[in-house]
Amino acid sequence: MADDDEWLEPDDQMGLREHQGKSLTIGWLMVALSQAGSDLPRELLVGHLLAAQTTTADLPVEIEFYDGTTSRTLHPMHIDVRADAGRPSAVVITVA
Repeated sequence: MADDDEWLEPDDQMGLREHQGKSLTIGWLMVALSQAGSDLPRELLVGHLLAAQTTTADLPVEIEFYDGTTSRTLHPMHIDVRADAGRPSAVVITVA
């Protein structure tokens, strides 16, 4: 999208998360999603974040692309929120 107004930028430089030499983990994904879902009940978000801080928090999030014959691993590089009229409409994970 060409219109920057259609993206919510809590941190005007990195969106919700940007790859900074570290893999995306379940813990980081939960933090990013909690920022995107700011209108969700706080108890629900806190519960999910606490659950993510258990033994699974450091597990990497892997994305695989399957083209019908073989698969290849893609690396999550950036997480941001697309917006419609200033309200979240989609969480976007950019991969490389």
